[in-house]
Amino acid sequence: AAGAAGGGAYVACHTFGNCAATTGLSRDKKHQRDSIFFLEGNTAMTYGNDLASGPLELALYQAEKQAVPGQGSLNFTFALLDSDLQVMLSPDTFALPFLVSASLCALDEEECSKTTSFQPDTFFFLPPGKSEASTTIFAAPIRYCEVGVNAIKVLLSVIGGGVQAISSLSKQFQITCLPCQAGQALQLTSTGGRHLWSCNPCGPNQYIVNTSDPTIGCQNCPVGADCLNGQLFGHVPGSEWEAIGSQYRLKSCPAGHSLVNSLDGLFSHDVQQCMPCAVNQYILSDLYACQDSTVGA
Repeated sequence: AAGAAGGGAYVACHTFGNCAATTGLSRDKKHQRDSIFFLEGNTAMTYGNDLASGPLELALYQAEKQAVPGQGSLNFTFALLDSDLQVMLSPDTFALPFLVSASLCALDEEECSKTTSFQPDTFFFLPPGKSEASTTIFAAPIRYCEVGVNAIKVLLSVIGGGVQAISSLSKQFQITCLPCQAGQALQLTSTGGRHLWSCNPCGPNQYIVNTSDPTIGCQNCPVGADCLNGQLFGHVPGSEWEAIGSQYRLKSCPAGHSLVNSLDGLFSHDVQQCMPCAVNQYILSDLYACQDSTVGA
């Protein structure tokens, strides 16, 4: 019996014809000798024909074609097809399930494989009894892209389960590298002689001025601001902040507020805030401190 492999009977060969002579199985009704068997009307719960071969093709149904390196992932759904292009199930009678490996390589790499991949391969398996993987999201992290190149090469290969390395059990395609998004810092690294980049998110109370400059990192949020998703917003309505280099500087405060940006006479980024004057205080300019009102004023 084919069990969970699909079909009424299962042979491990990639094409059924190669194994028919040795297995004594045939779907041809003319051959009804004692040593030949055929299974009429048996579709194995609709998964496959009367007879099913080993996997012949990796069918890629859907795959994300763009990602932010360090933040995004390769999401895809696939199925394994037998020699009659019927969807297979991963056989529960095998010691190893069918595995799909994902290798990510530079665009100019002549042959993408686990030895040329600039990050460790990711593996996914089709559990016994599962058919096409459309009910499950398979995600391979996209950790890096190459500096100066806006795409990477992806190779998906079927391994395990006793399958042979044949070209129809591999799929190769490209993924577009998206730039760092708001609240993400660009970081550079090198491996195998290649210069790579990735995006790392700022902390929950941090901001970043420029997401495309690797020399600018995430900054702590000043006292007088709120930082959400890597962006800075002033606490006090009407306060103005200006980006200078890698930091925001508090430029001005609304009426009735004093601009605070120093400790012991020295500029301090983290203490910047618009401090409201107290009751019975006044201020001539936000560049000065609040003053007590005179008697009768």
